[in-house]
Amino acid sequence: MYCVMSVLFFQVDDVFTPSLATLADATNIAYTRFRGDIVNFTTPVYLGQSYKIWGLTAIIIHEVLRAIIPEMYNIKLPPTRF
Repeated sequence: MYCVMSVLFFQVDDVFTPSLATLADATNIAYTRFRGDIVNFTTPVYLGQSYKIWGLTAIIIHEVLRAIIPEMYNIKLPPTRF
């Protein structure tokens, strides 16, 4: 299914659309750990396309993939222990 997307390039520099298969491929997934004064956490980083996807965007993608394709996406992030 395809849709036409209107991009406001004064708000973004680029748009890219990785496939679900690319996002779910374990060889394209890494993680990063953030250490704060109050909270420490681990988040996914998606590789394998023109840009790295990280931060809140990666967290949202991780949760959506777990919900919509659990049979294809069974990535477990390592526990956060510093």
